[in-house]
Amino acid sequence: MWSKAVKPLRSLAIALCAFFPASCGEPGIETERGDPDRDWQVLSAVDSIWINEGEDAYIGDPFNMVLVQGARGAGFEEIWVSDIFSKSLLHFDGDGEFVKRVGSPGPGPEEFSQPYLMFRTDDGQVAANDARQYSLKWFDAETGALNATLRYDIGMIGQSVPVTRERESEPPLYVFPLLDTETQTSLAAVDPERGTIERFGELTERHREAPARNAIWFTAFFGVGALVELESETVLTVFGGDETLLVHDLEERTSRELGAVPVRFRRGVDGDCVLRGHHEDLSDCGSPFEAYSSMWGAWALNDGRVVIAHLDTVDVGGPGRTLLQAQSFVTILDPSTDEACVDLEVPVGEEVRAIFTVQDNDLYALDRRLPGTHTESWLLRFELPARGDCPAEHRVEGWLADADP
Repeated sequence: MWSKAVKPLRSLAIALCAFFPASCGEPGIETERGDPDRDWQVLSAVDSIWINEGEDAYIGDPFNMVLVQGARGAGFEEIWVSDIFSKSLLHFDGDGEFVKRVGSPGPGPEEFSQPYLMFRTDDGQVAANDARQYSLKWFDAETGALNATLRYDIGMIGQSVPVTRERESEPPLYVFPLLDTETQTSLAAVDPERGTIERFGELTERHREAPARNAIWFTAFFGVGALVELESETVLTVFGGDETLLVHDLEERTSRELGAVPVRFRRGVDGDCVLRGHHEDLSDCGSPFEAYSSMWGAWALNDGRVVIAHLDTVDVGGPGRTLLQAQSFVTILDPSTDEACVDLEVPVGEEVRAIFTVQDNDLYALDRRLPGTHTESWLLRFELPARGDCPAEHRVEGWLADADP
């Protein structure tokens, strides 16, 4: 049940979170970009759901979440969280009460070694990829029973909820973003019925040139990819470490440049450093985790705009930055007007990195907090500015490409 009142804290045993120290260089730039005296916009949460993990579930390192709308459109019926720490998919009801876990730790068919992306299908299944087992697994969402497994040997599959492509008289295809520098492709169409994966779609120039620059290791380990459905048979790819946006026609198998993510003016690392995938000199760039945490997801709004979430790591006093804590921002792109609303702050992740999703025209964040020796999780809803309502300090234009190639 959505509530605007903060509920009492509930104690849970807290586990140590794994953190990633900088692998090279000094800590990245801490100061905010732009004029600090400007009236920067901070989004405000309008609703909240307390996620009651109880004694049977612990959200330790969530990767993504899925919200299932109720049949009558009143609130959510299901809340799902893919958790790397628990090595399982955690199912909560619409009031935030724990229902069950799907999968368990281990290397077996019904187990997870490192669950990443999770998504729900229209035929009553919940699916997820295992980044260590190199496999996609489909489970019955009601019973938790394993229905199918598909192993793969290709690059960064499973960083973003796939686009479902319906077919007449055949099961649907699931199209994922893909960073495959070997075949120079950016999309993977998965057919779970036949057990096949088709690769297609162009990569950006920077990622195409990664092998020649000996930067494959950086792309493979720190790249983040997101896929956004713009309209029927048309998708947008957004890759961390590269501002170039590509549009792909799923029917024609063609790709073209749409534009570029606007330069951020509040946080983020220098665009001349690791953010662009350079590998020659990292001494002034800070941790590579910082550079590639800058883009952590993208989604489409009902009105055709695109939302990109940025997570900027926070200096916690150690040897460089970590993904344990992160300051969160969103950028909203409007293809119909060539305008963008850049770096709207989302007040979550102060203690532990948050995860996001978009439903209709609202942004949802799973914000985990550490009050003392306890932990709690809240699902927060944020209303995004309507088209034309971007504050002047955040409004830019000219991000679209000048002309279609």
